[in-house]
Amino acid sequence: MKSYDEKRVTAFFKAHGIPAPVFEHRLYKPGMRQPSRFDLAWLDKKVYLEVQGGIWKPKQGHNTGKGIRQDWLKYNYATTQGWRPLFCEPDELFTQPVVDYIKTALMVEEAGFEPAKR
Repeated sequence: MKSYDEKRVTAFFKAHGIPAPVFEHRLYKPGMRQPSRFDLAWLDKKVYLEVQGGIWKPKQGHNTGKGIRQDWLKYNYATTQGWRPLFCEPDELFTQPVVDYIKTALMVEEAGFEPAKR
């Protein structure tokens, strides 16, 4: 379940000079029954943001051993494909530190710091 409103996120980022993300972008890994999803992604820069809702609630979704393992598999596979992850909690989404992280991640290639190529 999403813990944010897509229109509000898009408007907030636009006001801070960040292009609109793709919401719920699907990542297909060979051999997976279902695709993984990134909460927010900037496809042209291969940057994604995971909004980690419910991390303080015991035994729910991503807080179980199985859920954590599934997340690790997604993050590891995404990294091998050149994706750069960012993470925040829902109450941090509309904050300056998250804006700064996103802007920095989106500008990495423009600054001459290209991610490692496979």
